[in-house]
Amino acid sequence: MLQVIDPRRWRAGRGERGDIAIIAAIVMPIMILALAFGIDIGHMAYVQRNLQKIADMAAIAGAEDVPNAQSLATGNAVKNGLQTSSTQITVTPGNWNPQIETGPSYFSAAVPYGHQANAVQVQLSESVPYFFFFGPAKTVQAQAIAWVPNPAAGFSLSSTLLNVSEQQSALLNSLLGGLLGIHNLNLGVAAFNGLLNTSVSLGQLAQSIGVGTVNNLLDANLTLPGLFTGALKAVGNQAAGGGLLSTQSATGALQTLVGSTTAQGTIQLSKILKLGLADKNAAVNAQVNLLDLVTASAMLSNQKHFIQIPDIGIHLGGLVNVSLGLNVISPPSIAYGEPGRDTSGQWRTQAHTAQVALALHIQLLQLGALLGGNTGVVDIPIYLEVAPAQAHLTSLTCGTPVSQSQVGIGANTGVLTAIVGDVPSTALNNTVQSLNQLTQNAQGATLVNATLLGLPILTVTMKKPLIVPLSAQGLNGYQELNFTGTPSQTQDVTTNALGSAVAQTLQALETELQTPGALNINAVLNVIQLPAGGIVAALLSILNPILTPLLSALDSLLTPVLNLLGIQVGQAAVNYNALSCGTIPPVLVY
Repeated sequence: MLQVIDPRRWRAGRGERGDIAIIAAIVMPIMILALAFGIDIGHMAYVQRNLQKIADMAAIAGAEDVPNAQSLATGNAVKNGLQTSSTQITVTPGNWNPQIETGPSYFSAAVPYGHQANAVQVQLSESVPYFFFFGPAKTVQAQAIAWVPNPAAGFSLSSTLLNVSEQQSALLNSLLGGLLGIHNLNLGVAAFNGLLNTSVSLGQLAQSIGVGTVNNLLDANLTLPGLFTGALKAVGNQAAGGGLLSTQSATGALQTLVGSTTAQGTIQLSKILKLGLADKNAAVNAQVNLLDLVTASAMLSNQKHFIQIPDIGIHLGGLVNVSLGLNVISPPSIAYGEPGRDTSGQWRTQAHTAQVALALHIQLLQLGALLGGNTGVVDIPIYLEVAPAQAHLTSLTCGTPVSQSQVGIGANTGVLTAIVGDVPSTALNNTVQSLNQLTQNAQGATLVNATLLGLPILTVTMKKPLIVPLSAQGLNGYQELNFTGTPSQTQDVTTNALGSAVAQTLQALETELQTPGALNINAVLNVIQLPAGGIVAALLSILNPILTPLLSALDSLLTPVLNLLGIQVGQAAVNYNALSCGTIPPVLVY
């Protein structure tokens, strides 16, 4: 059977095929042009990525030895495929510092005075011709900057203790217990010496706490138990100074502190860890002493609290009662960084001791010799405020070997002001004004308050408070300390123990008492059986023999506690505890 085809359908099919051919004829050149364009663009991107890879590796190679950066960077680039015939390479040593250079690269070929070249910039430029297009070749560029941390050193002034005795540990327990909110803290001698002889790196501490980087560690809001837990993990993850025995002792001490600390609130380590580096993360290997860390963080958390230490271990047969309290105005700092000054003239790396106010009450009881068989009390309130000792890193020369390195640290001692008088309790909680400024509200101390059968028979009151600015040798300038070799080392600036400072205060008090008109004396003379003019002489004759053994006890027992707080008058012990000489590899920063 024959099939008849409609001519209209035949003509329509042939017309559709003709339309497709026309469309294909139009689209095909466009697709070819797009493909050609894509190939050229892809090739340019490939060349740029390859140049960037070469620039990155060349910058790192040059930064490994900045003085020889030109040859090292160029050689590395050629090794990784750079064609010097078609590609231009520029190697520039300079200074990378986000604190003083402008962004986004923070790099300058001009090295500021007092700095040294610490980075290498590599710039590559290559003319790449097009495959399918006419016209001039396209210039493809790549740039990289690698930075190597300058040599750095770390130090502190927060402790002059070389070891802790049994007697001293009781005082330290009272002090730390008060700061940390631990009732009856009982760390043994081995525990304190374990903390004293063990250090952890900031990088390990950051990792153990779970904040990742040193920058994050500085800015994190940490609780004291959280910080101590991180330190405990860090000790377990690294072998740090002092060997296995001290590490085990430090671990036991930290476990006790983690489980017992009740102090509330959070702290930021940036307030006690002062890093004089362009990139704080370069301090990953910086070591921090555990006793410094525990004490400084505890003091930081108690800046606004007056802490009473009820028993400081001085007992003279019931004749003398001594009480001690303190307020932390500012905590001590621990420094790590580069030597020299910045562009503003400030030292890049600085540390200081704590600034504290100390309240010392000395009460002499049962003064029958003065009162003819009756009872009475002599109370001498002494308030001390210490401006912190300071130190800065003046110079650092890395030796070959490292044991021949030279470190220079300038340090001075703190200045102390002593006040004998009744100071308002609000003064002891003040962290803005100095104690000296607050004496305008102080009153003369009531030195003697004697009673007979509950009735007052003698009071001796100073008409005005006595202010004694105490000084020590070396306070007028910095003394340069030179260290040779690797940490840990300690040097003292000057020595003047607390007992002598208290003695100076009492000598000034004796002079004041003998000044006509300095005292208000109210006495029932027929009971006292002494003329008013002889009361002062009798009082001084009793004070001197009693205070002599007291001052000796203060000097021997309080010194370790006060060293821990940084309030040792006229003494600054610089603890050189960290050194970095080329131990951190270069890193890409741009």
